[in-house]
Amino acid sequence: MKQMMKPIVTNTVLTIFLLTSSADADAFLSNARGHHLANRKSFDDAFKEAISTMMGCGGSVAQEKLEAIEKELLPMWESVPKNQDQRVEWRMLRYIAHRYFMQKSSLLIRGFEPARQVNTSHLGAAQILSSKAPGLTALLEGKGSKGFLLSDVAAMVATLEQLIFDSESSLLEVVYSSKAKSPADSLSQRELFEIMELYMLHWMMGDDAEGIDILSKNSKLLEETIPHWSSIRNFAQGTVKS
Repeated sequence: MKQMMKPIVTNTVLTIFLLTSSADADAFLSNARGHHLANRKSFDDAFKEAISTMMGCGGSVAQEKLEAIEKELLPMWESVPKNQDQRVEWRMLRYIAHRYFMQKSSLLIRGFEPARQVNTSHLGAAQILSSKAPGLTALLEGKGSKGFLLSDVAAMVATLEQLIFDSESSLLEVVYSSKAKSPADSLSQRELFEIMELYMLHWMMGDDAEGIDILSKNSKLLEETIPHWSSIRNFAQGTVKS
């Protein structure tokens, strides 16, 4: 629409123009708000569906867990900036989740490190999300969100906890199997220490099966490759003895 009318335009025409412009503007803003709300609802529904899929069907136990997490997150939630809808942006969700896991378990979630740069081209999603829940990561990368509620943050934290638990349980089974053992077997202190030592090696090396195989058979190379491995080994040994 033109921003200025020529001086020769009469007051009547000007009045009609302004009224018409106002009506058009109201219609445009109404459509824009509707589109905004529809997009947000669409993202919210997709986000909740993806989270529910990762956590299972839910139920009273899951709801109690979410409420407990929300309660723990509340002090952090109240301290972070929010938009006009009382939602936080993705960077704030990452920050809250990082703080939660560090305070609760001294656990650093790969991909959620505070020093990691986050921008429009790099989401900074947790590594375990990218590998175990690519659909959820793709949804977040779609930039369809207008922010996250406290319940969304709690759901994300609960999902990460579940993914970590499932991943570590699977990893432990792999380690036991490699030693021709079962988690149900009774183990001597020595056997338990070997299980823990190999578990830590797997955890630190990730999916590098070849590297794990080489290092597990060469203790000297292992100490040269992984900094402070002797301290890690001593920690595992002390844990077994206690």
